[in-house]
Amino acid sequence: MILDESQIEALNKVYLESMPGFMEHLALIGKAIDLLDFIARRPLTDSSVEVSIQRLGVRVINSAGAVSKLNLAGYYQPAISQIRDLIELGYLLEYFASDWALVGEWGRAEEKDRRNKFGPVKVREALEKLDTTPTDRKRSYKLFSSHGTHVTPEGFVAISPNWDTKIGPFPDEARVRAIFFDLAWTSGNTAFNCSKCALLGEFGDIEKVALVQKHVEFESAANEWVKRFHKAQIGSGI
Repeated sequence: MILDESQIEALNKVYLESMPGFMEHLALIGKAIDLLDFIARRPLTDSSVEVSIQRLGVRVINSAGAVSKLNLAGYYQPAISQIRDLIELGYLLEYFASDWALVGEWGRAEEKDRRNKFGPVKVREALEKLDTTPTDRKRSYKLFSSHGTHVTPEGFVAISPNWDTKIGPFPDEARVRAIFFDLAWTSGNTAFNCSKCALLGEFGDIEKVALVQKHVEFESAANEWVKRFHKAQIGSGI
């Protein structure tokens, strides 16, 4: 059976375009992708460390694109799983931004050592030690893991509006809007941390000025978005 999602996409698009804050969310996502694209297209260097940051940026672009496509087509659980991927990427990039040497260590480590020091839980715990204010890192990661990535009874929520389980994709105003907000939040945060990492790398003066300008412009836009939507919590619609 080949599934035709065109009608689902059309209806979900109507739900999104009538969503309060839709244009602001869309603008932030677009600016995040533009910033990541700029970083990814920088001339490659001989540094495996910088290439790692570029490749992580490309993964962020792909994961964000996957969320957008899956969400619009009515595949909410896989979309949630990709949000979890963005959260994990964001935490790792934030950790790297705290100490540039960690990028090289991560790239050179054997699998067991990398898992022991750079696994998702280890990275979250390391970041919590660096946090100066309380965060909901643990809650966010656990929520999107249990509802999107891992096979759990809680995950049935994504495919069961009012516990009426749907077979295949389906249009849903609440789900498509909630995931779109989560995409704006995670793509913005992850792009910012990727840019912070890129600024620590080596590049020519002209290129550095351009990257600094891009970073400052994005930070300003992200701060404005946070000011308006800070009361909304990531994952609140799941």
